[in-house]
Amino acid sequence: MYRVIVICEGVSPTCGNEAALDITAEFIALGDQYQSVQCEWNGTELILRAESDWDEDGGVTADYFYKCVFACAGELAPNGGVSVQSVEQVEDVPEESKSAEDKGYELLTQATKLEIKGHVQEALLAYQHIADRYSHTTAGLDARKSIEILRA
Repeated sequence: MYRVIVICEGVSPTCGNEAALDITAEFIALGDQYQSVQCEWNGTELILRAESDWDEDGGVTADYFYKCVFACAGELAPNGGVSVQSVEQVEDVPEESKSAEDKGYELLTQATKLEIKGHVQEALLAYQHIADRYSHTTAGLDARKSIEILRA
């Protein structure tokens, strides 16, 4: 399995949070091509974390990410662009050996699927669980952002 991290710079700050949710939904809609996917807005960049069995250089993920960014956020600033930050080959890890970050992101993917299907209350509960249980991780912070955006 390959863990790919792709960064997009040059997105308008006014649409970053919403674009992150929409992009996560677009990747999840691809079905089981990705084992886990999460896009987040950190205030200046969109950061996509995805795991797949087949994208060994991150190129396909980066290309689809760019198309999603363009569709969800419009054109990038002149100095903006999409780049593969890292690709790491990882083995399937038994559940008990996974880090809190990995577990949190797996749960975030499931919560986002609930949100996409229109199960807003269930998604809010799932996000809250992640935010509480994994508060010390980036996944916990992303869950808090998702709660704020969903309530708005």
